Amino acid sequence: MSVGPSAPSEVADPWGLAPYSPRTLHQSDINTAEICTLRLHYSKQPDRIYTSDVNRAMGTAYHAGLAEYYLERKNGNFLEVKDSISVALEALRHEVAISDPDMFSWTFQEQTSRLDRIDLDYKEASAMVSDLIAQYYEQGRMWPEEYEVVMVEESFLLPLEYQDNGSVEFAQNMTVRKGTVDLVLRGPDGWYRIVDHKSAKKKWPRGKETHRKTPQPGYYIGALQELLEDENVTFVYDIASWQGDFQRIDAPRTKAQIEAVKQKAKATALVLEGDAFMPNTTSFLCTERFCDYWYHCPFGEALEGNDSEGA
Repeated sequence: MSVGPSAPSEVADPWGLAPYSPRTLHQSDINTAEICTLRLHYSKQPDRIYTSDVNRAMGTAYHAGLAEYYLERKNGNFLEVKDSISVALEALRHEVAISDPDMFSWTFQEQTSRLDRIDLDYKEASAMVSDLIAQYYEQGRMWPEEYEVVMVEESFLLPLEYQDNGSVEFAQNMTVRKGTVDLVLRGPDGWYRIVDHKSAKKKWPRGKETHRKTPQPGYYIGALQELLEDENVTFVYDIASWQGDFQRIDAPRTKAQIEAVKQKAKATALVLEGDAFMPNTTSFLCTERFCDYWYHCPFGEALEGNDSEGA
């Protein structure tokens, strides 16, 4: 058994799309398009500088530790907590190393009217990741053994809709769906459960997992139904907060909700293919705090100043 960041698995590509290097669309792109299509444009640039922060880095590390546990379990082995923590900390180190040091933020919590600002250093971040992994083991948060591990950190490529003749020529100039599942289990009831690991500052509020709030469950359920050729697929959020809380929230979707996400994906693809992007400068997310492209976008920092100047 090797202890280190898990190597990416092969991409499930039943249509043979990868050789055509098609434009890809992720479920998060749907959210981004709803916020600002210009932000979507910047996120798709191949030469963009990779930016991260301590929250993203710790979340990536937590994912890596759990992924290694379930990979070993899939192979009939049990990964001890110290080894899972070792994998997580290596992932944390890697995430920090590949980020632009001038743009990496160590701020865990921004100051608000109710909360003080909290900045971490590498040692403190490592300790928090280690504690969260240890809680997963000590509090028995892993899924019971009767749940078969089917996929761990596996990716897929799928067309936006089925093509009757199976041709992939369309892929050269079109957008295709891409995603990576954290974990897929098959329960004793025969249902497949897509499990998404989340780390959070605090417990999720009621309703955050609903179809009006996020396209993620519908996007992945639809994709896995196609890949597995089985309608019995559902979605679960496993949410661990840095305060110690843990939630396992079911997020099933109806056929209509799954189809609605597919329609949103197609609309997002049309935006990408049309190469026309409208900035959303009236959104509270169009700020330095919430936009990674604030200093690159001509509608971001470049427009800051006194609105009365030049009047």
